[in-house]
Amino acid sequence: MQKHIDMQITRKDSAIYIVDAKITDEEGNAKEYSRTYENSNSIYPMYRTLKVLLSGYKGCTVTITTNSKQFNEEIASLSYINGTLANMLSDTITRNEITLIQA
Repeated sequence: MQKHIDMQITRKDSAIYIVDAKITDEEGNAKEYSRTYENSNSIYPMYRTLKVLLSGYKGCTVTITTNSKQFNEEIASLSYINGTLANMLSDTITRNEITLIQA
Protein backbone atom coordinates (compact mmCIF):
# COMPACT_ATOMS: atom_id res chain seq x y z
CA MET A 1 0.00 0.00 0.00
CA GLN A 2 1.29 3.46 -0.90
CA LYS A 3 0.21 6.90 0.23
CA HIS A 4 1.32 10.40 -0.64
CA ILE A 5 1.06 13.20 1.91
CA ASP A 6 1.43 16.81 0.85
CA MET A 7 1.78 19.13 3.86
CA GLN A 8 1.63 22.91 3.62
CA ILE A 9 2.22 25.22 6.57
CA THR A 10 1.08 28.82 6.66
CA ARG A 11 1.83 31.41 9.30
CA LYS A 12 -1.45 33.07 10.20
CA ASP A 13 -0.15 35.40 12.92
CA SER A 14 2.56 35.56 15.54
CA ALA A 15 2.94 32.01 16.91
CA ILE A 16 -0.16 30.81 15.01
CA TYR A 17 0.26 28.29 12.19
CA ILE A 18 -2.12 26.37 9.97
CA VAL A 19 -1.15 23.00 8.54
CA ASP A 20 -3.11 21.72 5.56
CA ALA A 21 -2.47 18.16 4.45
CA LYS A 22 -3.75 16.14 1.55
CA ILE A 23 -3.39 12.36 1.70
CA THR A 24 -3.73 10.50 -1.59
CA ASP A 25 -3.78 6.71 -1.98
CA GLU A 26 -2.77 4.50 -4.91
CA GLU A 27 -6.19 4.80 -6.52
CA GLY A 28 -6.10 8.60 -6.41
CA ASN A 29 -8.60 8.89 -3.55
CA ALA A 30 -7.79 11.93 -1.44
CA LYS A 31 -8.55 13.04 2.11
CA GLU A 32 -7.83 16.48 3.46
CA TYR A 33 -6.75 17.42 6.96
CA SER A 34 -6.34 20.91 8.42
CA ARG A 35 -5.41 22.08 11.87
CA THR A 36 -4.50 25.39 13.48
CA TYR A 37 -1.76 25.45 16.10
CA GLU A 38 -1.55 28.38 18.50
CA ASN A 39 1.34 29.42 20.73
CA SER A 40 3.69 27.38 18.61
CA ASN A 41 6.84 27.60 16.56
CA SER A 42 6.77 26.53 12.92
CA ILE A 43 8.27 23.04 13.32
CA TYR A 44 6.03 21.55 16.03
CA PRO A 45 2.85 21.65 13.89
CA MET A 46 4.58 19.77 11.08
CA TYR A 47 5.86 16.98 13.34
CA ARG A 48 2.57 16.71 15.20
CA THR A 49 0.46 16.62 12.05
CA LEU A 50 2.62 13.99 10.37
CA LYS A 51 2.62 11.83 13.51
CA VAL A 52 -1.19 12.03 13.70
CA LEU A 53 -1.58 11.18 10.01
CA LEU A 54 0.88 8.26 10.11
CA SER A 55 -0.79 6.80 13.20
CA GLY A 56 -3.69 5.77 10.97
CA TYR A 57 -1.57 3.61 8.66
CA LYS A 58 0.35 0.36 9.07
CA GLY A 59 2.74 -1.49 6.79
CA CYS A 60 2.80 1.02 3.97
CA THR A 61 5.10 3.34 2.06
CA VAL A 62 4.43 7.04 2.47
CA THR A 63 5.90 9.71 0.22
CA ILE A 64 5.88 13.19 1.72
CA THR A 65 6.15 16.65 0.20
CA THR A 66 6.06 19.91 2.12
CA ASN A 67 6.66 23.62 1.72
CA SER A 68 8.72 23.76 4.93
CA LYS A 69 12.43 23.75 4.15
CA GLN A 70 13.32 23.22 7.82
CA PHE A 71 10.97 20.24 8.15
CA ASN A 72 12.32 18.73 4.92
CA GLU A 73 15.85 18.96 6.32
CA GLU A 74 14.82 17.38 9.60
CA ILE A 75 12.94 14.53 7.93
CA ALA A 76 15.97 13.84 5.73
CA SER A 77 18.12 13.36 8.81
CA LEU A 78 15.44 11.89 11.10
CA SER A 79 17.57 8.93 12.16
CA TYR A 80 20.35 11.28 13.33
CA ILE A 81 18.24 13.75 15.28
CA ASN A 82 17.93 13.13 19.00
CA GLY A 83 15.04 15.44 19.83
CA THR A 84 11.71 14.64 21.42
CA LEU A 85 9.61 15.38 18.33
CA ALA A 86 11.92 13.41 16.04
CA ASN A 87 11.94 10.46 18.45
CA MET A 88 8.15 10.45 18.72
CA LEU A 89 7.79 10.48 14.94
CA SER A 90 10.44 7.78 14.53
CA ASP A 91 8.65 5.62 17.10
CA THR A 92 5.37 5.95 15.16
CA ILE A 93 7.11 5.08 11.88
CA THR A 94 8.78 2.01 13.42
CA ARG A 95 5.73 0.81 15.36
CA ASN A 96 3.48 1.08 12.29
CA GLU A 97 6.07 -0.43 9.91
CA ILE A 98 6.04 2.60 7.63
CA THR A 99 8.64 3.44 5.01
CA LEU A 100 8.88 7.22 4.76
CA ILE A 101 10.19 8.73 1.51
CA GLN A 102 10.79 12.39 0.76
CA ALA A 103 9.71 13.50 -2.68
